[in-house]
Amino acid sequence: MNRDLGQLRFWGIALILALLVSCSEAGVQPIDDSVDSTVDDLLQIDGQVCTSDPEEVVFPVKIMVIVDGSGSMQFTDPSDANTTTVMSGTTPQFDQNAVNQCVATCQSAKPAPTNCAQLCGPKLNPGRVAAVQALVDRFKNNPAVSFAVIRFNGRVTVNGSATTQGVGEFTNDEATLNKAVQSLSQADITTDYQGALTAAYQLLEKDMVDTSPVDRARTKYVVIFLSDGAPNPVCKEGCGNDTQQLPGIVVDSWCDVPRDEWCDNFFIEDSTHCKDMTSWYPHMTEPCRAYNTEIQLKQRVLEIIALGDQYGAGEIRMHTAFLFVPSLPIAVQQLMAVEGSSNQACTADADCPAGAVTGDPERCWLDPNGQGLCKGKSEHLLRSMADWGSGVFRNFSSGQQIDFLSFNYSSVARPFGMTNFIVSNLNTQPVFNKIVADSDGDGVNDNDEFAANLNMKATSADSDGDGYNDKMEYDRRASGFDPGDPLKPETACPAKARKDDDGDGLNDCEEKMLGTDPKIVDTDRDRIPDGIEFLWDTDPLSVDDKVDVDFDGKLSGEEIRMHANPKVADPKIHADFRYIYDVREQPERPDKRKCYDFTVRRIRLVTTELQGGSGSRGYNNILLVFGEGPADDPRDFGKYQAACVRAQYVEPDFKDPLNGRVTLKMEDFMPLNQLLKAQADAQNDPACMKSPPDEDCSDPCKGAPMP
Repeated sequence: MNRDLGQLRFWGIALILALLVSCSEAGVQPIDDSVDSTVDDLLQIDGQVCTSDPEEVVFPVKIMVIVDGSGSMQFTDPSDANTTTVMSGTTPQFDQNAVNQCVATCQSAKPAPTNCAQLCGPKLNPGRVAAVQALVDRFKNNPAVSFAVIRFNGRVTVNGSATTQGVGEFTNDEATLNKAVQSLSQADITTDYQGALTAAYQLLEKDMVDTSPVDRARTKYVVIFLSDGAPNPVCKEGCGNDTQQLPGIVVDSWCDVPRDEWCDNFFIEDSTHCKDMTSWYPHMTEPCRAYNTEIQLKQRVLEIIALGDQYGAGEIRMHTAFLFVPSLPIAVQQLMAVEGSSNQACTADADCPAGAVTGDPERCWLDPNGQGLCKGKSEHLLRSMADWGSGVFRNFSSGQQIDFLSFNYSSVARPFGMTNFIVSNLNTQPVFNKIVADSDGDGVNDNDEFAANLNMKATSADSDGDGYNDKMEYDRRASGFDPGDPLKPETACPAKARKDDDGDGLNDCEEKMLGTDPKIVDTDRDRIPDGIEFLWDTDPLSVDDKVDVDFDGKLSGEEIRMHANPKVADPKIHADFRYIYDVREQPERPDKRKCYDFTVRRIRLVTTELQGGSGSRGYNNILLVFGEGPADDPRDFGKYQAACVRAQYVEPDFKDPLNGRVTLKMEDFMPLNQLLKAQADAQNDPACMKSPPDEDCSDPCKGAPMP
């Protein structure tokens, strides 16, 4: 039964003592009939709010190491591990002992070196293996760091498994990383740069797709590419490529030979070995196409770096490293097609000589100061890749010198500060020169709901129960929506999509309608939550907080904080009804959290319609949203905490809290989605269903008790 004004006053006086110990901060104050009983419509909220604990804010680092495992590594970084495949004469040989095979290959050089056994090891722990292991060991106790290890030669493996088994993933699982690191000891076949970069691109893209946008924006991707030679084979567009020379063998180039003819091309009759060979060069899918050329490789590197912008990653860089052992005999360098650089001074490519080993022309590399040195094709290519990848180039003259620890992996856990603070009475709207009620907080004020004559209910934010907010449908009446007709649109929002995972005030169907992300509070990163932008008719998909569309001299974001319409020039609202904020940062705390004292004044209250049972008239729900994030990184989506205050106002003589003051504590703020859940839980809490509520009521809102 509805209560009249006299009953409200009586109820307030009779229950004053009980409410003082309820979940209300202030409680209903008695009204003295001996004096003027008129109360004002103002509310002031004071309190304290703090940023998140810096220890709890994760800035992931994902490290990808791409390591050359071609046959030349038998000499530049020897290992005693078994190889998978080696070339001997005109036939591939399988599962050969690396040391024995290296010695045999060395002795086939013309002239054969006399120290082949010394050149070939054995080395129980090749430098490339030790370098990656040292990198893993450095970060193994840091849960924010994960790894992907790619080995490439004629095959491409990710974390020790062939790429035919999937694109792989970043991991910090010890067993997986042990397998990945040990796989690097193999050295055989040739050097498939393009295949390695393609595998890297696929893994990186999958990871970015699978990572939430919020985490992705804080993730630093570090890619390191190590090789001791040039890509092989290098195929030009069109058939007619030159014959391909491998150690000890000259065959028709596989650039022009379809994959199903490779076995015949190498005179392989064993079906098992033939099947194994067809797994070589997994990304060379068509004959007579350009492959492993500088143009192709540049495109792959730029595509990898572009993933950062495409998916909004925090940072992505590609570093490169070149391993060349100058002490290797010239005959072995020629046999394995590895070559250093003359380092002659130059100003252009024309100043550089042909390579002493392969005969390929060197190219002039200009440093940032314009000083030029002639570089062999391998070093020049790797330097270029680092340049394309916005990374750093490193040079190593022996396998045991390889060191990946010198690259920059730091992802500074940037301290969070306040990015925005917005207080909104969800049940009021400014209309030209006054404040009017929006009893159900759906974004359409009560007067407009009545005038629309669309069976809208001022007591329900979804009048027809189809899962779409009334404002969403009201604004789209010309597109087949009707806020009062459950058959419009034809397809209602499914029950499973009527959830609000991010707590921004929009369910999944509504977010889909707007194009916003259902898992991100602030899709466009303009520091105003999507739901608040929806209510104020600003664009949640574009950064529009610093525009003045109504030309009233106030920016849209500023007007939203003031509780003024950013689309209407309303000087009287600015002058007489704007919210006034006073926010003061506290001294630095030992835990590095930033805390703020705040006071928000002139929050206007209105008399709303009944929202439930008897006594629910006049309730105003005030939402306080505190945005935090790195102030110097606009790409970060930030984090949002919120608190809620409830006040009751029945014009002219009832207000709870009567003194118009509510004080919040730091603990009253919680993530938006948690606040939403806490409010829903309180609706079903027996302790909150009493009037007044029990002391242990779980209601998260401060101020007046639940209606």
